[in-house]
Amino acid sequence: MLTASIVSILVLVAIGVYFAITASQTYTGGMMGSGTTTNPYSWVISAILFGAVLVIAIGLVFYFGTTKKTQSIEQQKEPINPVPLSPAQKIEQKSITKMKTHKIKGRVETGYTDLDNLLFGGIPPKLAVALTAPLSDEVNSLIKAFIETGAKKGDITFFVTNDASLPKDMVREFPANFYLFNLNPQLDKDLGKAPNVFSIRSIDNLTEINIAITQAIRKLDPNLKVSRRFCLNIVSDVLLQHGLVVTRKWLSELIAALNATEFTILAVINSQMHSSEDVYALLGLFDGEISIRETESVKEFKRYLKVRRMSNQEYLKSEILLTED
Repeated sequence: MLTASIVSILVLVAIGVYFAITASQTYTGGMMGSGTTTNPYSWVISAILFGAVLVIAIGLVFYFGTTKKTQSIEQQKEPINPVPLSPAQKIEQKSITKMKTHKIKGRVETGYTDLDNLLFGGIPPKLAVALTAPLSDEVNSLIKAFIETGAKKGDITFFVTNDASLPKDMVREFPANFYLFNLNPQLDKDLGKAPNVFSIRSIDNLTEINIAITQAIRKLDPNLKVSRRFCLNIVSDVLLQHGLVVTRKWLSELIAALNATEFTILAVINSQMHSSEDVYALLGLFDGEISIRETESVKEFKRYLKVRRMSNQEYLKSEILLTED
C-alpha cells in the first residue's frame, strides 16, 4: 500500500514538472508568421497535478496515522503473553488449583484452613496422625481449631492436655460431646466439677490416664453415629518424664485402643524438646505426620506447614508459608 502510493506521487510530480517546464517555453508560429507565445493549458494541468499530489500526501498521513492508533488500541486489548513457567512452577500452580477445588468426602475437618486444603478436606478418618512442631502460636491455633471444629460439628471430641491456656469454656458450652482430660491442677480450680472433665493428678501415672480415657469411652452411646476425634497434647511431657521405651509402649497401646473405637487421632510432639532419634522412634507408631518448621535469618522469620506423609492417602505435597515477619 505504501509503496504504490509513493510511486503514484512520484509519477504525478514528474508529470507536473514536465507541464510546468512546458508552460515556460516558447514556440515559433508557422504559416501565419513568426513570434513567441506560451501553452495556455500547461500551467492549469501542472497545478491540477500538484494539487493531486498534495491531496494524496495528506490522505496517506491521515490513513497511516489512524491505522497506527487503531493497532495500538488493539494491542492494549490483547492479553500479554505470560512468561513461560518452569516445570516446578507448573506443578506448584497445578497443586494450588487442585488444593482450592478438590475435597474428599468423609475427611475429618481440622478447622485449620491451610491444613484442610493440603489434606483435601481434612484428616482421613480413623487414622493416627502426629503433628511435629516447635512451640508456637500456630500450633496452639491448630489444636484449638481441631477441638473446636469437632465440638461444634457434634463430633465426640476428647482432649488430653496440661496446658491451661487452651480453651476452657468449651467444657460448659459442649457438655454432651466434649471431654477434657486435665493434667493441670490450676485448671481444676477454674473448671470445678463437671461430668465431662476428668482430672488426672499428674503425668507420672500413665495408667491413671488410660483408665480415665477408657471410662469416658464406655460412657459413649454406641448407637450415636457421629465422628470421633482425639487430641493428645502431652506426648512431649510423657517422653521427658518416662523416656522413649515406656512412652512408645504407652502410645502404642493407646493408639490401638482408640483405633478400635474409631477415633481419628491428632498427637502433638514438640520437635525441639527431643532428639531426632526419639522423635523418629515415636513417629513410626503413627499413620501420618504433619510438620511445622521454622527458618530464621537476620531479615526474616518464617514458618511452613507441610504434610510429610499420610499412609495410603491422597494429599498435597506442597509446603505452605504460615508466617512471615
